[in-house]
Amino acid sequence: MKSVLLSITTAAIIMVAATNVTAQNIFPANGSAGIGTNAPNVSSLLDMTSTTKGFLAPRMTKAQRDAIATPAAGLLIYQTNQTPGFYFYTGGTWAPVSSPGANTALSNLSSTTKINASLIPDSNKVRNLGSNMLAWKNIYYTGGLYVGNNRTLSTDINSNTFLGLYSGASNTTGGFNTANGYSALYANTTGSSNTATGNYALNSNSYGSSNTSTGTFSLYQNTTGSNNAAYGLNALYSNTTSGYNAAFGTYALTNTISGFNTAVGTYALGQNSTGTQNTGVGYEAGQLNVTGSNNTNIGAVAGLTNSTDNTMCLGYLSGNTFGASNTVTCGNSSISFMVAQVQWSSFSDRRIKDNIKENVPGLAFINKLKPVTYNLNIHREDEMLNKGKKPAADWRGRYDIEKKLMTGFVAQDVEQAANEMGYEFSGVQKPATEDGLYAITYSEFVVPLVKAVQELSKQNDDKDAKINNLQKQINDLKAMILSANANSNTDAENIQILNLSNALLEQNVPNPFNNNTVIHYTLPEKYTTAQIVVTDKSGKVLKQANVSGTGKGSLNIDAATLSAATYQYTLYVDGKITGSKQMVLVK
Repeated sequence: MKSVLLSITTAAIIMVAATNVTAQNIFPANGSAGIGTNAPNVSSLLDMTSTTKGFLAPRMTKAQRDAIATPAAGLLIYQTNQTPGFYFYTGGTWAPVSSPGANTALSNLSSTTKINASLIPDSNKVRNLGSNMLAWKNIYYTGGLYVGNNRTLSTDINSNTFLGLYSGASNTTGGFNTANGYSALYANTTGSSNTATGNYALNSNSYGSSNTSTGTFSLYQNTTGSNNAAYGLNALYSNTTSGYNAAFGTYALTNTISGFNTAVGTYALGQNSTGTQNTGVGYEAGQLNVTGSNNTNIGAVAGLTNSTDNTMCLGYLSGNTFGASNTVTCGNSSISFMVAQVQWSSFSDRRIKDNIKENVPGLAFINKLKPVTYNLNIHREDEMLNKGKKPAADWRGRYDIEKKLMTGFVAQDVEQAANEMGYEFSGVQKPATEDGLYAITYSEFVVPLVKAVQELSKQNDDKDAKINNLQKQINDLKAMILSANANSNTDAENIQILNLSNALLEQNVPNPFNNNTVIHYTLPEKYTTAQIVVTDKSGKVLKQANVSGTGKGSLNIDAATLSAATYQYTLYVDGKITGSKQMVLVK
């Protein structure tokens, strides 16, 4: 009886349930099913309609999802852990529902469609575009742009733009920086207002500021140096802490660790290390300079080997033959002619000259010089300057100057002549090293030449005075002879005056001399007194010696107490000048 009642009760429940289902859920003959609707869409297999409830998919953990045996392609679940969300089975793997849904090509937009949505993150900074490391909200809130730099952003960064993997990767508080390239400004932390363009540009910079670096490895080792500009591969590569350098060209100022240098051209000032305030303009200009400062090299390979201070080299290959500080070199060994609209001038104001002395030798120095003609040997010059190595550069017509006959002096000869006279002549430029080359400043010869002309002029004046005196004596003799002939008398005085014409004064030997010299003379047969008097330029009597005898004689002059100079000596016979000459004392 109980089993019958149970069956009746179960049937009733089923009938009631069926009645309720058919009231809300329709299964029409066309195959469409409806839940919450009496008219399911004919294109759907299942049409669920509600304004108060939603579809609830099976919920499970990732482990439970992965435990489903032989999932069918298209199977849909909601995963509750490890990146929760809807997942579907593709037939080979589980994939998030959102993955294939984005239209990255924007193919759903027509040519007239505009995108007006503002890309403004939520106020709670949660909703975002991108990933946690490369996120739009970080660009918006920090004011910087970071594309592909593989770093975690900090909200204290201000107005930076970093483009490239590891670019600006270490930046903390530095602002207004721009880095474009792999590892550009990689180590920068607090440095600001830097611009780095190129792989590894300003790579090591930490807090150096206001640097501009364009080119792979440009300013690569710079750490704290500021206000530098580098353009070109490896330009200013080794600079670390120095500032105010400008390098334009591949490998320009590559090794510098000092500041205030300017290099324009490939390899310009390439090896400069500690030298400062140098300028190199041209291919390899000043390339091998390491420590020299305040140099200016303009022209391809100008000042290539120069490593001194305060020099200027102008022109192709200039400054590679005379390596001395405080010099200006124009042109190379092939230059045969230089011209300027006006002549060079030098400051010569008395107010800036000390220890002024009129002690320049004239004729004595000029007479020792050896004017010569010669041909330059540029091949030998190359061997000396390059120590047997091939010259740094060669060009057509380089050795044509060897064919040109030159006129001038040999520097070593001029140096020897000056040394023999104790004259510090500024016209000879000695090389800084034994294998360097001598040089001559020809304009310096003007001064001793002027002195020589002055000495000649004085000699001419003295000779004129002597000639006039002799002429007077001749006139007097003529008058006496005429008078004697007229009177047929000849007195002793007239004979004595006549005999004075036999007096002779010769040039001292040696001349120039050092301390001692000998003056030879000839005296007439009849006279009363004879003297040799030595005077200075002003006419002051320095020595006076009586001489006697007739015919040839000599007088030794001891000048140990006199200074080096040019002196006058005169022979007086009976108070009359019979001869006057100059002697040069050197010490």
